[in-house]
Amino acid sequence: MWEKSEIERVLEAQLEAQYPGSKGEEFYAQYILVRKNLVDEILPEIKAIAPELTDHGPVHVKNVLDNAYLLLGEDINKLSAVELYVLCVSILFHDVGNLHGRKKHNKNIAEIYDYARGGGHAFRDEKIAVMQIGGAHTGYAKDGTKNTLKYLGNSLPVYEVPIKAQKIAAILRFADEIAEGIQRTSLYMQNIHAYPIDSMLYHEYANITKHCIDKSGSRIAIDYHIYLTVDGTGQIYVGTSKLEEMLKYAYTRIVNLDQERRYNKHYCSWLANFKRTSVTFNFWWKSELLEIDIDPLELSDLVVPGDDEKQIVNIDNNYTESNIVKLIMDTMGGD
Repeated sequence: MWEKSEIERVLEAQLEAQYPGSKGEEFYAQYILVRKNLVDEILPEIKAIAPELTDHGPVHVKNVLDNAYLLLGEDINKLSAVELYVLCVSILFHDVGNLHGRKKHNKNIAEIYDYARGGGHAFRDEKIAVMQIGGAHTGYAKDGTKNTLKYLGNSLPVYEVPIKAQKIAAILRFADEIAEGIQRTSLYMQNIHAYPIDSMLYHEYANITKHCIDKSGSRIAIDYHIYLTVDGTGQIYVGTSKLEEMLKYAYTRIVNLDQERRYNKHYCSWLANFKRTSVTFNFWWKSELLEIDIDPLELSDLVVPGDDEKQIVNIDNNYTESNIVKLIMDTMGGD
């Protein structure tokens, strides 16, 4: 059962306000129909095709919609009704290409779009916009770089209304990047080792991760809750993953998210207020929160000439994997 999201409530109101009478209602009815087709027939099947992936189904799509709403905040009023409509439809379609394989999934929208939409020339402009905006949420641009937003214009016509495609794509891309957390995996499936062993790290990472979109505080906050176990040799684990392995992976994800924060706001002024990424690690042992003497991480837009490339251990060398493990072992030993 789909519960209407806040961004969908705003979309419905804006369409009815901008297009009084039946036209606004028809616009929103089109959105509901395509959402129903995707939620009922397409999105749940991604898990059947690629069970090793973290969730890309209806729960994930709903999360991306919620994130887009929080990222926009009051700036949502700067979007026309058609722009908001295109953003929401693009979010619905952005991951459907996974049905045809993970590789270049962002480029495999067209066939599924035609099925969910029912085809027809009436939706040609919308289809072009969705393919371009949804296609830019990951992958590579035509120049071989990951600068996928570069080639999107800001006057793409949809239903005779110019839309800011570059800005809309930046919102989708960043909302998707932040859509991580326990809702994307199953702890039960982890416990019975139902996921492929080479995918467990990604599911266990989702299990420990929580994002907070704090627009008033000008930040994206990542909060990790890491539950530790120790084997007979003294090796510390997070689920089936060694702690050092999990930390290394988490660091790459933190750096990537911060890059996405800075990248997307370069192309979208609606994201300009997000000036930093803050990260807190919470380590749990035997149901107790360990008191580890490390400060929260802070990645900001500040660049000091001569500084090393932004990596976690360059920001705070207390965060080397070996030092974290030592601090944890010392704290455990004091219990």
